[in-house]
Amino acid sequence: MIHTYWHECQLFTDKSFAVSRRLHATPFVRVRPFCRDDFQFDLKNLCASLQPRQLIRYDEWLRRQPVPFVLLFLSPSLYRLAEAEKPPVKGNFAQVSYKVMVKWIEAYLAQGSGLSGFEANYLLAVRGFLSEVEMPNITREEIEALSLAAEATKKLSHIITGFEKSVEASSGNYLLGHRMIESYPIYFGFRYGTNWYYHAPLLGNSCEAIVYVRDIQEDAKQALSFNAKLKSAKDQLVDFAAATDSFVDYYERKSKNECRLVIRKPMDGFADGDLNTIAEWIGQALQTLENELI
Repeated sequence: MIHTYWHECQLFTDKSFAVSRRLHATPFVRVRPFCRDDFQFDLKNLCASLQPRQLIRYDEWLRRQPVPFVLLFLSPSLYRLAEAEKPPVKGNFAQVSYKVMVKWIEAYLAQGSGLSGFEANYLLAVRGFLSEVEMPNITREEIEALSLAAEATKKLSHIITGFEKSVEASSGNYLLGHRMIESYPIYFGFRYGTNWYYHAPLLGNSCEAIVYVRDIQEDAKQALSFNAKLKSAKDQLVDFAAATDSFVDYYERKSKNECRLVIRKPMDGFADGDLNTIAEWIGQALQTLENELI
């Protein structure tokens, strides 16, 4: 048996099913049949919008095969499949949520069924993906934190608009202002996540004030001179970083649109979270960087 949750499928037949372990290798395919001599198992994952009558056409095709079957439609819990799109004949079709799939995977892993390290890691990755799509229930603490986050965002945005009128935001990642110094795009503000093109760990694993230069050069040869100046500026910024308990880094080019030169300071490094002190640090970092680039 693949796992203890197989009773979900037994709603459609009196038999117990032995399904190939290959089942766990195909959670993202549109349709992939697995056959024994007496049973066929098919998966359809909601990886894109359904075509008209798509599931009905799958059901019609499966009914022409010489073995019994079950068609499982995998989707997030909140997805509602229109009645007109469901196969009309009852008994061989079910919509299964990602939440149930996560339970299946966890139960299968708990059995310790001789999985290789690669197989176990793959299943863990699938579980992580499905859990992220499904999203757990929102907690009371998270609800209460929303008002606090909104207030904090308002305060940090106020600092940025003291330098530039617009604020660029990415939920869970950053609040940034933007200006050009010569041909160098400078971004400044606050970073509190790593799910964007700048992946370096957060200082102190918390929000940080940041000023950085983004490499937007299309031509690799032109990028050489562009980045050579930034690399030289990094050496000059070391003194500023030391004087302000900040950190400065330069990253060699791997591709365009990377963070190339950065000055950072953890937010808990500003005494009592004083907004004027934070704004002063950003202004000094911008001015120091500008002096090196002009």
